[in-house]
Amino acid sequence: MTTFDSIYIQVYNQTRERSKKRSKQIAGSYPSVLQVAVLFAVGSFFYVFLNQTNVYISSEKAWLMFVVISIFLLFKNWMKYNAKMRSTLNAKYNSKKHTKFQPWVLIGLPFVCLALGILILQAT
Repeated sequence: MTTFDSIYIQVYNQTRERSKKRSKQIAGSYPSVLQVAVLFAVGSFFYVFLNQTNVYISSEKAWLMFVVISIFLLFKNWMKYNAKMRSTLNAKYNSKKHTKFQPWVLIGLPFVCLALGILILQAT
């Protein structure tokens, strides 16, 4: 079970207590949002790094790669986190000990990744 699977189950269990109707939608979209935010931070690092080493990539190509990979991640997670996978992951999650993240960490993690990516892009 990957870190994103563990985070998916944690978000699902935490939101299920508050709103049962929207918990599937929130838990299904959270790993996608987090992965896109991490992709933005890593992509901005590599964009700045490659430009400083005189390997120039146009900003249009960099944004196009970001959008294409983001769409791929969204589609992959949409296919992965369905009802059958949720029951399988929930059984695996309950059978082993996992680190539990606080709700404020789960909420703040995408914002920290986006802020880090913007900060890296401002450094150029």
